Amino acid sequence: RPTAIFAANDLMALGVLWAAYDFGLRVPDDLAVVGLDDIALAAKVRPALTTIALPQHKLGKVAMRMLLDLITLPYELRNEPVFYETISTNLVLRQSTT
Repeated sequence: RPTAIFAANDLMALGVLWAAYDFGLRVPDDLAVVGLDDIALAAKVRPALTTIALPQHKLGKVAMRMLLDLITLPYELRNEPVFYETISTNLVLRQSTT
């Protein structure tokens, strides 16, 4: 069986925590769990969820700029990448990992 799960988002990771509890697994002793988003609930559950924080405002700004650039591009260039931007994240260590 796996010893760690990295979920696509925090809600999925919370589902993993609940499933682990249902199967009698101890988090993080038997299974480490990490999410992605850093939603408010992540810090409130027990064990508190280790997660990767995404700057939601920055992510929204970049997505909107990409969409606007795509809309204003001439039709023949729309299959070309508009631009790339790396958004910094932050690992928030909590009790679901050791």
